[in-house]
Amino acid sequence: MVKSCVYLWGISLFEVKMTIDLSKSKAYYEEACRYAPGGSPDGKGWGPEQFYVAEAHGSQIQDIDGNRYIDYHAGAGPIILGHSDQEVNRAVLDTIHDTGVQFAQPHRLEVELTKKLQELIPGADKSALCNAGTDALQLAVRLARTHTGRSKVVKFEGAYHGWSDGLAISTNPDPDVAGTMSDLQAVPDTSGTLPSILQDTIVIPYNDLDIASERLEKEKHNIACVIVEPIIHGHGILPKDGFLQGLSELCRSCNIPFVLDEIITGFRHDLGGLQRKWNIDVDLAVYGKAMANGYVVSAITGKNNLMDHLTPGPAFLSGTYNGNPVSAAASLKTIEVLERPGFYDRLYAKGAFIREEINRIINELGIDAVAYGYGSVWALYFDKIIPSNYRDIIRFLRDGGKEKYTSYFRFMLNNGIFIPPGRVARNYIYAAHSDDDLQKTVDVTARFLREFQSSLR
Repeated sequence: MVKSCVYLWGISLFEVKMTIDLSKSKAYYEEACRYAPGGSPDGKGWGPEQFYVAEAHGSQIQDIDGNRYIDYHAGAGPIILGHSDQEVNRAVLDTIHDTGVQFAQPHRLEVELTKKLQELIPGADKSALCNAGTDALQLAVRLARTHTGRSKVVKFEGAYHGWSDGLAISTNPDPDVAGTMSDLQAVPDTSGTLPSILQDTIVIPYNDLDIASERLEKEKHNIACVIVEPIIHGHGILPKDGFLQGLSELCRSCNIPFVLDEIITGFRHDLGGLQRKWNIDVDLAVYGKAMANGYVVSAITGKNNLMDHLTPGPAFLSGTYNGNPVSAAASLKTIEVLERPGFYDRLYAKGAFIREEINRIINELGIDAVAYGYGSVWALYFDKIIPSNYRDIIRFLRDGGKEKYTSYFRFMLNNGIFIPPGRVARNYIYAAHSDDDLQKTVDVTARFLREFQSSLR
């Protein structure tokens, strides 16, 4: 392992160098940059150190250099059974052979899927099918505005709700321009966002019911909806006890539609999402990702008084590939597997094992870190205090957390384990992860913590 020491704000840190052979990926990156921005046509790359995937099966992915990794990225969350799951793939192939690929006309499979959603999700009086989280979330805002006749949307600092202009706001804002906790400013995630869009977005801190109550009461006659992730997975932020239920009650008292973004949490943590598992009363909810084990699908579900505004009502809904037979078949088969007895018990046990074992080593070494998360998701946070809002994340990053996490990411990759690149991990476990996979992950993490324990105190 090659390492060097760097300094940030007077704090001694460390840097782990990449030691695996990525020569083919690096050469391919140079070529790919001639055809796509950043060498990544899907916008998912992270620069010259990125690798290009050749194949993925079960719990592992392989890059074009031949390196194999235990995968905890899970395709950014959708993989819950395993890569290239045979049962799901067989259902898709049978559908392609017997039914077809694309109609842009109603068909039985998509209706059966909406029937299943109504059966599983408490607030799903009706459902509509889309292709991605951004589609479904933008549709939720349209529905709320149609229903209320109001324009403003309340979102939480640090939460990600897709890339559309109206919601790509204050996901990773610079706190120097984002205001104070009691008076947050809407900061666009991207260039090209019109100032008028920011005027219709209210940003408030996650996990603070007092501030939420003050803002909602003040502007309840202008607010079309409140939209929230039950867990802010992009930054690994869990809700405080009672926060989501309190937010739901607050929306009810102010007559504001409450929208739950379960694109990540839905079907990963429960068949009815956290809406069902945590008993959260919502008006609209959106689902996707783990619903189809990697196939392209999303859904918006909700109560009749809002959903009935959709086409043929006044709120326009369309999409060439919405509800296509392939996506519907993949979703139905994935849900069938998830419904089998004990599936979630086994999945939750895998997450608990990772967190408990890493925390045992952390306690043994006496370092400033904690493994935390929920269900099948785990994160290693290089601080003793688990973050409760975005400002906690910023403090962590400015105190050297980014460098620590980058070193951990590289160390794991050098040892055949792929965790999501970024600033704070949210690592996804799925059914294909074996006991050996989990134990190796714990062992490699233990080696990292022991090697750098003096810098982690």
